[in-house]
Parts: sequence; C-alpha cells; structure tokens
Amino acid sequence: MNCGRMAAEKGFTLLEVMVAVFVLSIGLLAAASMQILAVDTNASAIRRTEAVNLAQSRIEELMALEYSTTFTDPDLIADSVTAVGAEPFTDTNGNGLWEKGEPFTDVNGNGLWDPAHACPNPPPGYHIAWTVVDDIPVPETKCIRVYVWRCDSGKTTVLSCIKARK
Repeated sequence: MNCGRMAAEKGFTLLEVMVAVFVLSIGLLAAASMQILAVDTNASAIRRTEAVNLAQSRIEELMALEYSTTFTDPDLIADSVTAVGAEPFTDTNGNGLWEKGEPFTDVNGNGLWDPAHACPNPPPGYHIAWTVVDDIPVPETKCIRVYVWRCDSGKTTVLSCIKARK
C-alpha cells in the first residue's frame, strides 16, 4: 500500500510545471524590458554627451577670439549666417538672453529659436547656434551662450560663459 502512495509523490504534476514556466517567463520578460530600457538610456546619454561636447567646442572657439570681435566679424560667425536671420523672442526675465521656455517667433517654422548665428553644417542630428551679448551680466563683459538642439528629440543643451575685457 505504501508503494502506490510513493509513486504518486515522485514527480511534478502538469499544473506545477505550467506554473513554474509561467513564473519563469514573467521574470525573463522583466529582465528583457530592463535591458531595453538600459540600451535606450545609454543611447540617450551618448547623444547628450555629444551635444555637450559640441557646445563646449563652440564656446572654446568663441572664447579664443579677441574681446573686440563683433557679431558681424567673419571670425565670429564663420559662416554666411548673420543677424538678419535672427528670430525675435520675448525676454520675460530681462537678462537679455533667450532662455528655454521664453516665447519666440518661429519665422522659419522649424520649431526652434534661431539666434543670429548658427552653424551652417552641424554634425548630423544636431542644430548649433549661439549668441554673444555685450555688457551682460556686468559692464565690460560678454555673455557667450551656445545652444545645441538634438533633431531626434528637440532636447536642448545650453552652455554659457562670460568673457571679460582684459
């Protein structure tokens, strides 16, 4: 009599196996979704790093110029884009510079605020522009601000630097 009872307890039932496979599949799906999120986050971090590097490179170029360089100097704009192409904005905080979120007139319909100076051949996937404003934040200084927009998401990286007259 004991033999029949032991035989019934030796293996797993089909229901137990199905429950175990279901639990395992839920765990594997969770791990796969975490992997996809990690890959997406890593790609986003790479794009953000590229944007910061592009902005830093442009700021270094502009900081290397003489203080007396003006908006119309070919060395400053290094392209054919001049102040004529600038889109007006509303300076809501009164600092003389466009801040993300301040309203602007989108003349060309690209969804981006276009300052007076823009890189005519930016790296693929990016839009680079900059402004240089005299006597901000204090007299005898120039505020250099570089904007880098990612075309895929429209996210903006902004770097600012102050250059003082020597």
